[in-house]
Amino acid sequence: MIARLAFVTIFVLSAAVAQADQRFYFGVDIGDGALNLDYDGFNTVGIFSNLDEGREGASTTTRLVFGSEDAYVFGNLRISPEAEITYSRGINTFSNSFPGPPGPFAFFYRGEMESLSVGLMVWADLADNGVIELQGGIGAGTSLVDFQTTDFVVGADDIQSVNYGTIALRANFELSDRVDLSFGVRHTEYGSANFGLVSNVGNVPAGNIIVDRSSTEISLGLRYFFN
Repeated sequence: MIARLAFVTIFVLSAAVAQADQRFYFGVDIGDGALNLDYDGFNTVGIFSNLDEGREGASTTTRLVFGSEDAYVFGNLRISPEAEITYSRGINTFSNSFPGPPGPFAFFYRGEMESLSVGLMVWADLADNGVIELQGGIGAGTSLVDFQTTDFVVGADDIQSVNYGTIALRANFELSDRVDLSFGVRHTEYGSANFGLVSNVGNVPAGNIIVDRSSTEISLGLRYFFN
């Protein structure tokens, strides 16, 4: 839902006229995220479901951004589009395995995940008192997810792509004419990534495991303006 709304917003802005006084910038954000991980799929070796919902995790993100401040103006509303590249790491995964729900469980999948995402954010000014600028944003993009997991009988080692949608708030503080400091919070929902399982002996197909991920992140960033 967030991704569809973001794509519509970006499409509408693509028809707007850019402002001559826009300022271009480059930035770096560092963030920590709390994750919600839902698992599904089917293990064909043990003949059981991989359903396991509500697992929690954490991640660290590094985000590079390139944007144009106040590129579009609609009345009093000032819009700033921003391209982003995000690397998420440090995601340790844990979910139920044999004998499947409702348990009790004798085996568990353990692994790790990382992702590289490319997307576009659209930021709108919400308030500006000359010291703090508050912005709200919505965005969408594509994420490559690298996932490895095993229960020591079967496992997955695969890369899949999913779309994502995100909503965010950030407060910007001007440090100089060219540099801003920002504090932000964002919530991101990713599409379901479907990874193939193979047996650890014989390397034959053993079903699949589906990972549905969402994250809530706080971040600290710097933006440098070229003009």
